[in-house]
Amino acid sequence: MKRYDKQFRLSVLDYVHKHKELTVYECSRVFGMGYSTLNRWLREERGEKAEPTKEQPMLFNDDDRKEIVKLQQELHEARKTLKVLKDAFELLGR
Repeated sequence: MKRYDKQFRLSVLDYVHKHKELTVYECSRVFGMGYSTLNRWLREERGEKAEPTKEQPMLFNDDDRKEIVKLQQELHEARKTLKVLKDAFELLGR
């Protein structure tokens, strides 16, 4: 992983704030750095955490999880059925 010194980081963040007409991606290209690195620096500057915290609400409730499991099972069964049909078609097609 490439390391940037504090002065470079401050210069880049200052540039981003002075050039609001540019996107974060465009600014990252100006400095030859990764978009995700610059985006992380901006989040950190705003005080946002890069990782989800325990205080954040769950993305799915219990009913959603049950539905996801059910749909995954249906998808698995559909894929198995499709494979059987493809194999049968290949045998009959020859």
